[in-house]
Amino acid sequence: MAIRSDTSLWGWGASNASSLGNGSEASNVPIPIGRAQDTTLSGWTRVAAGDHFTVGIRDGSLYNWGSGLPGPGGTVQWPTRIDIDGTWTHIAAGINYVLAIREGGARYAWGALTAAGLGRSATEAEPAQLTPAQIAGGEAGNWQSIAANFNHSLGVRGGALYAWGQNLGNSVGSGTTGLGAAANHHTPRQLGTGGWTQVSVGGSRTQLDRQFSVGIRNGHLYAWGNNYSGRTGLGTTTGNTTTPTRVRF
Repeated sequence: MAIRSDTSLWGWGASNASSLGNGSEASNVPIPIGRAQDTTLSGWTRVAAGDHFTVGIRDGSLYNWGSGLPGPGGTVQWPTRIDIDGTWTHIAAGINYVLAIREGGARYAWGALTAAGLGRSATEAEPAQLTPAQIAGGEAGNWQSIAANFNHSLGVRGGALYAWGQNLGNSVGSGTTGLGAAANHHTPRQLGTGGWTQVSVGGSRTQLDRQFSVGIRNGHLYAWGNNYSGRTGLGTTTGNTTTPTRVRF
């Protein structure tokens, strides 16, 4: 998925369970997303893809489409507005959950609670959150950016870096090692001091121990997590980097 300079949304590739959002199955070239009968196809500012679903922000409102959607479920073939008021600024999609930032910096989350990806003090056994819900507590506001991937999430709040979720490949970056529920961070954990502006996460659904994270702090690139195939850029192809480490080149 991509947003053009005219704020129209375009997509290409497979459309498993209508995740492309154009009413068809696939396209090997970029095509505009949305129904022709819409009065306008523009107004998009953010878009993120999960597992067989997509979410986005259009004219400040939340939209989703695809199948297995975080929430009530079912299949939505076209971008459809989520009925919740407010102006939204950022959005990120994990494998089966969504994070979003509302104007003013409040953080919301919904979807499955697998491996604490929502970051709301939940346990893996709790039921899914079916609608966007604000995260309460000390980390409720002042969020600037977010990122989500398989089952771990990152966020920047007041220039400080936070991480939560499943610690596969040490991708959370807290220095904690090990696997399983005991190694997960159910609430955002601050990693060091400020200066962070952007974060991103990556990894493999089929090789769960190969998750990793990257971010920009004071104009410098940092990486941590699993080093398979040199994905962290730290000069090694084995092992894990357990805390954010500057990439030098």
